[in-house]
Amino acid sequence: MFLGILLLLLLMSILLAVFNFQYNKNTLFLSGFLSLFALYGVTHYVVTVSQSVFWGAILYINLTPLYLLSGPLLYFYVRNTLADKFIFKRKDLLHFIPAILLLIGAIPYLTSTFEYKKEIISTLYNDDSYALSFQGNVFYNHYTKFYIKTISHQCLYNKRFATAF
Repeated sequence: MFLGILLLLLLMSILLAVFNFQYNKNTLFLSGFLSLFALYGVTHYVVTVSQSVFWGAILYINLTPLYLLSGPLLYFYVRNTLADKFIFKRKDLLHFIPAILLLIGAIPYLTSTFEYKKEIISTLYNDDSYALSFQGNVFYNHYTKFYIKTISHQCLYNKRFATAF
């Protein structure tokens, strides 16, 4: 049932973008946020509940840089909705730096063979603690990525609430 809800959310976010883009371009930000939210949930479902080696190899680290875009997309949607217009400035590109760094650091894993990815995910299923020791990024480990994500989201939320009121 949980997977069904996530897939339905993914479908609804795509329909939201397709049918509302001509009326309000800001729905692209909301649709992107909801799509990433649903993909994040599907990835966790596949890795923790179903433990499918094939889908786990596709979803486990490959989409991680996209997940860091959920905060900026939600910020852009809220900011533009409050301003009642579509705004995207050059300085808004700074919000994408963490995702770009994560993408660059994950290039060795992303360009590895599918068999290697299946081996990694099957090892993860056999030993849960392997997730903490596996180095999927060249620049930083799992703990550092968690702290960067938390700090960047905290700075984003503080900025959003400070400018909204």
